[in-house]
Amino acid sequence: MKQDSTNDTERLRYQDVNLRRAIQRRQQRAPQLPADFSLHSRKHVTRWHRMAAAFIGFIIISGLAFAAYFLQDHSGQVRENVVEAIHSTPHAPTPAPVHFSNARLDSILTVVARHEHRAVSYHSETPRSLRFTITWNPDQSLADFLATVNEFEGLRLTDARDTIFVEETAKESQP
Repeated sequence: MKQDSTNDTERLRYQDVNLRRAIQRRQQRAPQLPADFSLHSRKHVTRWHRMAAAFIGFIIISGLAFAAYFLQDHSGQVRENVVEAIHSTPHAPTPAPVHFSNARLDSILTVVARHEHRAVSYHSETPRSLRFTITWNPDQSLADFLATVNEFEGLRLTDARDTIFVEETAKESQP
């Protein structure tokens, strides 16, 4: 039904001569732009965009080339220095003794176990929070360090199967 009313309106508009003339007069009064107006503005914008894109592309490529040149040169110098350092040092540097001051036992054993490639196992949670002031020399054996810590009362550390076991022992009663 709507289509029928649209068709009727179109038919009446074309049949009515006065309505057709009014529409034509209205179109003639409206300001008209040149037919090639849109082409001129597009060409101008397109030319400008192409020039800008070419300039930006040139800047990016120049920056990448500049960075590649300096990174390659710098990394080559670093590699030569590293190779010279490896050949000039016959032995690996010896680690310095580490001094722990008022440090928790779990923190100390984490550092020692990581250096010795061991895991740490606590039988109870109490020894973890004990605080020690101790010096650990990485050049000495792990057994020596564990013997030093075992001198404290109420604590026993053992090394077995790549694990350092920490146990709480009963304290001796004094008379």
